Amino acid sequence: MKGTSVFAILFILFSPVLNGLSWAHASEVEPLYFAPLPVSNPKLSFAKSLPLVKLIENTLNRPVIPKLYNDYHDIINGYVQGEIDFVELGPMVFLQLSKQTDHTFPLASINHEEGQRFYHCVLAAPIDGIKDIDQLKHNKTIKVALTQPLSTCGNLMTEHLLRQHGLELSELSYDYLGSHEKVAMALMRNEYQIGGLANFVAKRYHSFGLNTLSVSDSLPSFTIVGNPQKVSPDELRKLQQVLLNYRPQTGWGIGAHGFSPFSQSAFDTLKRIEAQSHTLPLSGDTP
Repeated sequence: MKGTSVFAILFILFSPVLNGLSWAHASEVEPLYFAPLPVSNPKLSFAKSLPLVKLIENTLNRPVIPKLYNDYHDIINGYVQGEIDFVELGPMVFLQLSKQTDHTFPLASINHEEGQRFYHCVLAAPIDGIKDIDQLKHNKTIKVALTQPLSTCGNLMTEHLLRQHGLELSELSYDYLGSHEKVAMALMRNEYQIGGLANFVAKRYHSFGLNTLSVSDSLPSFTIVGNPQKVSPDELRKLQQVLLNYRPQTGWGIGAHGFSPFSQSAFDTLKRIEAQSHTLPLSGDTP
């Protein structure tokens, strides 16, 4: 489902929430579009984007509309085609977008916790499932739950973590489920024996029966990127300063723990891991 279709549905669902936003003036000023990363379900992604949407609106004095996409590839295509003015990107998606266009303006990195500008990918399992990744060596019929091909915690970091235990993801059965939240839920339903997802998502499900087995090294945090083909340099610099000085009032939504300066060098380790990775087929069946 394309972003505009998802947005149309959620506009109806969330219309009471949107009264405080300035979309009523969209006919007077051309609106800007913000695309959050589909880490959770569409309604939650939409709701979590609203504080940042409001901040951008207040800073630039222009209406901003969330635009949702289910697929990371569609986000990249939408950005390149000029459908998106601002976007939230995970590190792997940012690297892929940077390969397709030079027109990116990284505004700031998102703190997932107070003062924390990095995050981790994890391998997780149901609490009543395997207790150690080495158990996979004796059971190649195990099924692995992945997020998306372009997700950092999808096949890239899952493969990397498995290799540390002498295992190859390509030799196991795997499925792409679409989001970190769907991976967590599928594991708790015991539909898969192991899955790869972000630590800040896995943490929300620990008390419900999700067990973390392996944690990656620190990875660069998600980034808010502006499209310099759609937004003026002055507006981008103004918003960047506001984000870096932002002191959130509530602990919820994108930017709930503030923002940090973007660092290109933080991607060096991820680039090395990517260079050593295998390109996996989109099929979930073991070759």
